[in-house]
Amino acid sequence: MWPTMNARYPQESEVSAVEGSAAHEVAWMMFNKQPVKAGDKIPPSSTATEEMIEGAELLCDTIQALNASGIHHYVEKWLPANIIHEKCSGRPDYWIWDHNKQSISIIDYKFGFRFVDEFFNPQGLIYLAAIIEFLSSNWQKTWDQFPLSTQVSFTIVQPRCYYRGLPVRTHNFTVLQAVEHFNRLRAAAEASLVAEPLATTNPNCIYCPGRHACSALQLAAYSDAEMSNSRTPLELSPVAAALELRFLIRAFERLEARIDGLKELTIANMKRGEPIPYFHIEPGFGRTVWKIPNTQIIEIGRLFGKDLSKQETVTPKQAIQMGIPEAVVNGSSMTPTTATKLIPEKSTDAAKVFGR
Repeated sequence: MWPTMNARYPQESEVSAVEGSAAHEVAWMMFNKQPVKAGDKIPPSSTATEEMIEGAELLCDTIQALNASGIHHYVEKWLPANIIHEKCSGRPDYWIWDHNKQSISIIDYKFGFRFVDEFFNPQGLIYLAAIIEFLSSNWQKTWDQFPLSTQVSFTIVQPRCYYRGLPVRTHNFTVLQAVEHFNRLRAAAEASLVAEPLATTNPNCIYCPGRHACSALQLAAYSDAEMSNSRTPLELSPVAAALELRFLIRAFERLEARIDGLKELTIANMKRGEPIPYFHIEPGFGRTVWKIPNTQIIEIGRLFGKDLSKQETVTPKQAIQMGIPEAVVNGSSMTPTTATKLIPEKSTDAAKVFGR
C-alpha cells in the first residue's frame, strides 16, 4: 500500500529529512576536500553542525578504509532497477566495483537515530540490483549473466545510532544469496501496483504518510488497545512474561504509528482553521543560538566586561586524525556504555548467526 499512500497523501519534507539531506551535503563537501565548519550555511536552508561534521568524518573514514583508489567508484549516481520493476530506481550514496576481486561494495549513510538493519537490507538490495543492471549493460550482457559468485558488502554508516556499540555495520554476502530476495522484491513491487493493493502492518508503518487513513493499521491498533486492557495473571512464568512482552512491543509499534499519523492529521486540520476539541497547538522552540559572527559575540562581551570566547579541545577521533598516537588517545579517553537494553529478537537474527 506504500506507493498508493504516498500518491494519495503527499507530504512536505520533515525536519529529520531536511537535516539528513544537509548531513549528506556536508559529507560530500568534506569528501571532496571542501572545508566545512559548524555554522556554515548549507543550501538550500540548513546549517552545518558539529554532529554533521563528525558524521561526515566517520563516512569518509569508512570509504577510505575500502582502499578504493584506482577502483571505479560512484557517488550518488542515479540508477534504474528494472530487475525489480520498471518504476523502481535508486541512488546509492557510494559504491565501488572491483573487477579484479569481483566484488561490489555499497555504503549507505544514515543520519537518523532509528536503527537501520544492514542484514539483507531491502534498500541495499535494490541498490545492488541497480548496480548489477548498470554493470551488465556496460558489458553488453543481460543481468542474469552476471557472475553469481560476486562478493557483496553492504555497509550502513549511522553516526547517531550506536546499536550494540557499532555506528558502522557491514553485511557480506554473494549475488547468488541475493537472488531469492530480488524475487521477493519483484513480487512485492507487483503487489503494490494492483488496482486495490492490500495494506499490511509492520514497524515501518511509522514512516507511512497515510498511516492516519489506513484501515488495517486502525483495526490493528484498536485490537492492540483492547489486548492491553485485558486482565492477566499477576504471576507470570519467565516464558509467559517474555511472550506477553513480545506481543505488547509489537502492539506498541502499531499504536505508535497510528498515534503519530493522527497527530499530524489533527495539526493539519487545526492549521486549516477546523474547530478541534481536546487539543490545541502552540509553536515549538529549539535551542537559542547566535545569529552573528563570533567576532561580534566576543566584542559584545568586552563591552560588558565579560569574556564570551570559548576554548574547546578537539574530540579523541580528531586528535588521532591530527597525528596523536591512537594508543595514547585510547588511554586517555573512553567510550561510555549506556544502560542495559532489552533487544527484541527478529526472524533474521538466527540467519545472521549462521551466516545465511
